[in-house]
Formats: sequence, structure tokens, C-alpha cells
Amino acid sequence: MNSLFADLTSKQMGAILKAHRYGYYTSTRHITTENIAKGVGISRLTYEEHLRKAENQIMNALVPYLQLFASSEKRPPVEPSLKKVPEAPKVES
Repeated sequence: MNSLFADLTSKQMGAILKAHRYGYYTSTRHITTENIAKGVGISRLTYEEHLRKAENQIMNALVPYLQLFASSEKRPPVEPSLKKVPEAPKVES
């Protein structure tokens, strides 16, 4: 895990954490980089630079693992409705 984050600066790490905390990565984006940047007192361009550099470093660290996963033996996906739900233990009274 350390190799994923070891090269991030504190500004880059802060940019990623704030983006996540404020909903920047949700499927319906709740905030813009402009709003986050204003909240931390820096320009949008500076914030976006920190965020982009952090995202690039994390992705570059993750891609080799994703490639290994993708090249491994393929298993058919399990439909959520087909997953077995553990039965509750039977209590005798």
C-alpha cells in the first residue's frame, strides 16, 4: 500500500482527500474544483494541478495490479441476486 502513496506530496494528498470528502468523485458530482480551491484558499488552476498530479501517480501505481488482475483466469461475474446469503443460525427454544 505504501508504494501507492509514497511519492505524493502533502498538497497532492490533501487535494485527493478533499476532492473525495466533498463529493468530487461521486457519480453526480456535488462540487467543482473551483469551489474546493476557494475553500482551501488557492487558485483553481493550482488545486487542479495538485489533484491531477496525485491522480496520475495513483493511477500509475495501480495499473500494473489491474493488468495482473485482468490477465488472470477469468471467472464469470456473479449476479448479486445469485450470491448465497448466509442462513441465520437456528435457535431451539
